[in-house]
Amino acid sequence: MRYRHEVVRFLREQRGLRIDALAMKARISVRQLRYLEHGAIPRADTLGKLAHALGVSVQEFFRNGRVA
Repeated sequence: MRYRHEVVRFLREQRGLRIDALAMKARISVRQLRYLEHGAIPRADTLGKLAHALGVSVQEFFRNGRVA
């Protein structure tokens, strides 16, 4: 399985969150979140923070198939 960076943006937009709002909710920097949305590989703890802030499991970022 591989990390699918496009899922982060999809879930953020689906929830109507601006990038700064999600960054604050996940307690990461806006810069870091932008990097992650553009393909940077996150650390495990960062994935956990994002998953918690978005209300999904970490596995959601590795799911195969289309983002929808």
